[in-house]
Amino acid sequence: MGLVKEPKLYAAGVDYVGVSNMFTFMKTIPPYWKPMLDMMFEMVGDLEADSVMLREVSPVFHVDKIEAPLFIAQGANDPRVNVDESDQMVAAMKEKGVDVEYLVKDNEGHGFRNEENRFEFYRAMEAFLNKQLKEE
Repeated sequence: MGLVKEPKLYAAGVDYVGVSNMFTFMKTIPPYWKPMLDMMFEMVGDLEADSVMLREVSPVFHVDKIEAPLFIAQGANDPRVNVDESDQMVAAMKEKGVDVEYLVKDNEGHGFRNEENRFEFYRAMEAFLNKQLKEE
């Protein structure tokens, strides 16, 4: 959301298992969160009553404001932040012609637990930032 709110401030951004669309995020709440769903709606917002606010805080709807390249990392089996969150953001960025790099790991959930995947993520993120932040 920083790239949306302050597009001139950032040279690049990194999104690690981030929510891009509050509507789809709230609709994909995992079954073990169902007992807390009412509390989630109270804390985050109701899909209908708070739709204007939820749209405002969902970066996928504001890709046109993003100027800096974005690196997105996501676990394909994430039960909390569904992979669709990242897929949506990547598609929206590509559609608007904004530079985006995407690392999705099929054997990960919410955060990378596998050490090899973490190293791959850190190396990819470092390469991305080196590329974006190099002095000309």
